[in-house]
Amino acid sequence: MEPMPGLTSSHLQSLPGSGLVTALIGSSTDGVVVTDAAQVILIFSPACERLFGYAAREVIGKNIAMLFPPDRLPEEEALVGKIMSGHNFHHIETSWRHRDGSEIPISLSAMSVKDGEGKAAGALFTANDITHRKTAETKEAALESELAHVSRLSAMGEMSAAIAHELNQPLTAVTNYVKAAQRFLGADSPTPAQIRNARDAMEKAADQTIRAGTIIRYLRDFVEKRESEKAAWNVNQVIRGAVALGLVGTAHSNVKVKLELEPRIPRLIIDKIQIQQVLLNLIRNAIEAMAGMEKGEIHISSAVTEDRYAEITIRDTGPGFLPEMTGKLFHAFATTKRDGLGIGLKICQSIIEAHGGSIRALPGGPPGASFRIRLPLP
Repeated sequence: MEPMPGLTSSHLQSLPGSGLVTALIGSSTDGVVVTDAAQVILIFSPACERLFGYAAREVIGKNIAMLFPPDRLPEEEALVGKIMSGHNFHHIETSWRHRDGSEIPISLSAMSVKDGEGKAAGALFTANDITHRKTAETKEAALESELAHVSRLSAMGEMSAAIAHELNQPLTAVTNYVKAAQRFLGADSPTPAQIRNARDAMEKAADQTIRAGTIIRYLRDFVEKRESEKAAWNVNQVIRGAVALGLVGTAHSNVKVKLELEPRIPRLIIDKIQIQQVLLNLIRNAIEAMAGMEKGEIHISSAVTEDRYAEITIRDTGPGFLPEMTGKLFHAFATTKRDGLGIGLKICQSIIEAHGGSIRALPGGPPGASFRIRLPLP
């Protein structure tokens, strides 16, 4: 038997069982595209016609690149090149171009078609429309984002008295320092010492103004309603920011925070506010759990694991979890707080999983509760 020199329409039509293959392709609910070694389209199934809006006669004989969105052209051409090199792919999520110029989200599977010598003579693609699933995922993500925002507002509402106290301290100090400066400069001819004292008072007033502004900026960023924005962040800085916010109003409490942060953690691609929301939730839960105790400690550490994850561990010295909460901590509406909604840890779990990570409660208590967060390194 002579080796097949290449894949063409006439070859496909002359192959044994080609009628059955044609019937199967025609009845498939998934779009089927077959190309030759030069990536020229040989078969464009009826399902593809419905999916992408082209009639078969408009695309057969043309390069498959006509189906690729312009901004994805290099990526899709590289994928085709890998297929022609013998690699097969299953259920890759991508987008191809509709006749009207819009992009259709698809789940794409592809394999090379071999000739008689075992060399790639073409490629077969199957495309499944996932528009409805993507739309549903987008709506679900929007709802989760809204719920997370409501949760942040709720957390700030619960901390409102502490926030007011935290802001009142620097603002009161500013007033006192300014009045002191006025007294020093009130004389008709202030002495050099009075001028120095006035200058010192104004510098201290400026420092307290910066302190108040920092608190307000933290609060504004935290409660702002916005789309999720992921960027490269130093996770240790994110942890410190969450601790600063979590300790608002606790300056005279019996709870101390100990940080043990690995300085060599690479920057993570994360939504800073969302990760701080998770950390703030865990920190405030720990503070509430230790209220009334003679003394309490929250230990927060960061590390890099061998399987390329950043690991954040939060431990407290409180009473630990109630027995009935074991296995239910991340269930919606599971709470032991009298006024709690039971959605805080569930939201934390959703946020961390959306970052490709995981969060779990560690065994070992009581005394104390421990949580471990894992976030993938870039």
